Amino acid sequence: RTALTGGSSANFRLAIETKAGTGEAGKEISYSETDNKYTIYEGKYKLYLKVYDKAGNTSTETLYDFYVDQAKPNIKDIKLGDWDLVDSGTNYVKVTDDNINITGSVEESYGIENGNITVTVGDTTYNDVTVTNSGNVYSFTKSISKPAENEEVSIIISATDKANRESSVTYKVYNDTTDPVIEFTSPDIDLSGEDSLSGSSYKFLASNTDVGSGIVSLKSYFVQSAVEPSNDDIKANAIAESITAGNSIS
Repeated sequence: RTALTGGSSANFRLAIETKAGTGEAGKEISYSETDNKYTIYEGKYKLYLKVYDKAGNTSTETLYDFYVDQAKPNIKDIKLGDWDLVDSGTNYVKVTDDNINITGSVEESYGIENGNITVTVGDTTYNDVTVTNSGNVYSFTKSISKPAENEEVSIIISATDKANRESSVTYKVYNDTTDPVIEFTSPDIDLSGEDSLSGSSYKFLASNTDVGSGIVSLKSYFVQSAVEPSNDDIKANAIAESITAGNSIS
């Protein structure tokens, strides 16, 4: 099963084909007489070598340790509560509860041992992550303290497989809990008496600002009533205005 050439010196050749996964128990290593090669799956292996000469002398047994690991862990489908996180740009969320779950999954054909998926939020690293697996997919969940409010923090997901190959993905998260601000600029508020609106048409102007994630929509509606409308009334009757998203609009 090995190829040797030479006399006083010899060259050694061993043909091996590697495959993803851990293989069937007890059959992680197979040999083909036809192809003159071994087939092995992902895992940790030891290769022992010993050389004999014609006089019956033997070399010291040599041990070669190696891993077969075809790919790093693949981290994906990360969610903070109901928000899907992406690793490009800033993820804007609104978290007011003291704790929130972060969930996701890791694809890894070789395998991941308990404790080898971690979640880091700012300067805090969580090692006690709950992990369940189905085949090559390792799903995880961890309850974390809410991200600092109204500032950007980094959330890092790290996974290390059995061959000690590591993958890490960083997500930038901004926990925006500050409401936008509206200020009417024209006409004056609370017009009455001689100052009541009396023309045929008027244009209402307002300035809208948001210091966090930025404004994406504006809604308004008119009501003739002495009773202040509730938030539910506004949501039900509001007319959505098309605007350009940003941190301030007029």
